[in-house]
Amino acid sequence: MALKAMLFDMDGTLTRPRLDFAAIKREIGIPTTSFILEVMETMTPTERERAMAIVERHEQEAAERSELNDGVVPLLAELGRRGILTGIITRNSRRSCETVMTRHELAFSVLVCRECARAKPSPDGILLALQRLRIDAASAVYVGDHLIDLQAGHAAGARTILVTNGHDKGFHVEADFVVAGPGEIVGLLDTLQGTAR
Repeated sequence: MALKAMLFDMDGTLTRPRLDFAAIKREIGIPTTSFILEVMETMTPTERERAMAIVERHEQEAAERSELNDGVVPLLAELGRRGILTGIITRNSRRSCETVMTRHELAFSVLVCRECARAKPSPDGILLALQRLRIDAASAVYVGDHLIDLQAGHAAGARTILVTNGHDKGFHVEADFVVAGPGEIVGLLDTLQGTAR
């Protein structure tokens, strides 16, 4: 089946990581080994509101200073040339995503943020994006830099690409494809178009 959509995580995949998750967790007062959004689900409404304000402030500051990973612009141009739809599925807020998109003059066919669906590793965001694009998971690839991205992509039924950013993350075996950076994906497109599930 032909590749019809390539969906991306944002932080660490499309953009260079700017969020200091340890600092955010310290400011909220949660263990540095925990996932912020999951811990927030266990908080009282008042605690959750305070924590979300901290997260959103950090996200917005990072978005305003964001830099694209090398190779993102040529990759998106090549996907557009081939008629492959693109989207972002992220645990970030819509506001911070839109700031990044405006700052770098990027356009995507679909944007699914934490306000729209359960956060990764749940596949809900990817499934929602595919529904909006009217594309089945077998025709899509999800690109991310973390284990939860790979888990979400596989749970949705899509192939996955791990972006390592030059670091051995220890979970590359979970990915269908592994690249050092987004620019390397251009070299995989012919293969992906021939092997999409």
